Amino acid sequence: MDDAQGYQEGDDHDLVLQKQEWIKTQDMLKSKLILEDEFAWSLPSVGSGLDEPEWCKLKYIGGTDISFLKEDPSTACAAVVVLNVDTLEVVHEEFNVVRLQVPYIPGFLAFREAPVLLGLLEKVKINAPHFCPQLLMVDGNGLLHPRDIPTVGVGKNVGYFTAVQPTIMVGMLLNAGRSNGRGGRRTSIQSPPQVLSSVPLLVYEYEDPAVVHPAGSTPTAAAKMLMYSLPERSIVYTHDSRPQAMEGNFFSTPQGWLVILGQVTSEASMWHPLTGETITLPPIHDDHYIPTNCKCLLTHNSAAHPDCAVVLLDVADPLMWFCRVNGGADRRWGQHTYDIGDYEFLDEFRTPSTPTKKVIGSVAALKGKLHFCFMESHQNKMCVVDLDFPSDHGHPPTAEFHEFDVSPEFGIKFPDGICSIHLVESMDELFAVCVFYVGFDPTNVSAARIFKMEDSCGEETVAWHRVDDIGDRAFLLTGTNMATWCSASTNNLKGSTLYFFLDFLLGDRDLYIYDVQEQSMETVQVHDQLESKVVHTEPYWINVPPF
Repeated sequence: MDDAQGYQEGDDHDLVLQKQEWIKTQDMLKSKLILEDEFAWSLPSVGSGLDEPEWCKLKYIGGTDISFLKEDPSTACAAVVVLNVDTLEVVHEEFNVVRLQVPYIPGFLAFREAPVLLGLLEKVKINAPHFCPQLLMVDGNGLLHPRDIPTVGVGKNVGYFTAVQPTIMVGMLLNAGRSNGRGGRRTSIQSPPQVLSSVPLLVYEYEDPAVVHPAGSTPTAAAKMLMYSLPERSIVYTHDSRPQAMEGNFFSTPQGWLVILGQVTSEASMWHPLTGETITLPPIHDDHYIPTNCKCLLTHNSAAHPDCAVVLLDVADPLMWFCRVNGGADRRWGQHTYDIGDYEFLDEFRTPSTPTKKVIGSVAALKGKLHFCFMESHQNKMCVVDLDFPSDHGHPPTAEFHEFDVSPEFGIKFPDGICSIHLVESMDELFAVCVFYVGFDPTNVSAARIFKMEDSCGEETVAWHRVDDIGDRAFLLTGTNMATWCSASTNNLKGSTLYFFLDFLLGDRDLYIYDVQEQSMETVQVHDQLESKVVHTEPYWINVPPF
């Protein structure tokens, strides 16, 4: 049996509609969730309970979970175990072998497992009513829980809850290094700066104009950092340096994790900005020179997925580096040089330093595979990248590229002028956000369009269709054609909106908010550092999507 089964691919149309209904149910139940402990329980102790009513004594705690057959993830064994709080003795247990019809979809675990677990609790009420648990521990950090029983969510990884101070939770686990027996990765907890609880954050790194560098030198790190909180619509951090936990060469990913590489050492790690969890990655040896300006993403939404990998893409040359997040001592970095064609420049515009090979621009990860768009002979193309990590150390990790044509619908009635394309993965769906500019003026936005990739595509063609509503979601775009997303309502934002700053203008101080349904745009000035020069990288988002 395995408790990590359920990564399913290929949602059909009915399942997409079902997920929309589930989201409505979650939003309804969210308003009824109790985050404060209002139960007047007392724990057993010597001499206690003489004058206390029976109902306020905490006597029995239940734990419940479901495991799946490795060869058949739809066959599961569900169990509930009840313990005596005082003695920790198992006083009752129930189990049931069932077939689940609903696949595991991240964010909707309860709709798959809760009906089975509720059935087990009913069996406890019938077979052993005197042992009914007063408190139930379940697998998961989600908000849905069984009815009428106070519930504590239990997960394999550290959770983050906005209802409690993160410093309290993280402080209890500070430096509590642990080993994941199955995954083999080394993790630890490092208390995150309080400011990072205000995600999504728009981050600027810039050079103080008063600082003078020697002639011909290049600053290796930003002299100042500024963070703008999108939910709070204000600057929440401005300092002469980064927070201590973010030292080194680090890269923000659409999945929320920060990938940190040592500036003078070969150390590499991943750090979660909300929980403080750190995952140690294999060291990067001298034969892998990774530049400070890269695109970075994970192949899966969850770093706990057994096949999850971290990928770094050079923005200047057709190079990529990748390694598995899990797997223990046998993990290693792979490097791949790809070829997706040459840039087309007129001879009079070429210089000795003009790049010739195209690099991956718009890129996102969907269900374990990288997806990116590019142009070939003036035609839109789509490419899917499969990563392979052979167990035999004699064979290095590899990347295999699969090219697809794009259906003509993707190019329907585009406005004249330049266009930037951003791929966004959200809730196991892939979107292409196209921002158009008037003529060749990168300061003048004319329109924005959103396209969604069809769930079922042909073997040689990728189909897209335009959408005018993305629901309770906000897409956060960057100038490097990377993108992430967040729940709009939980962050005091309007749904179906795009947040971006203008491409081509390194360090733009204005944040643009585009309403997809109304096709209107608002401009917000993020900061007034008019004399500052952005260094290291373009402004970027630190964000943790609600997977």
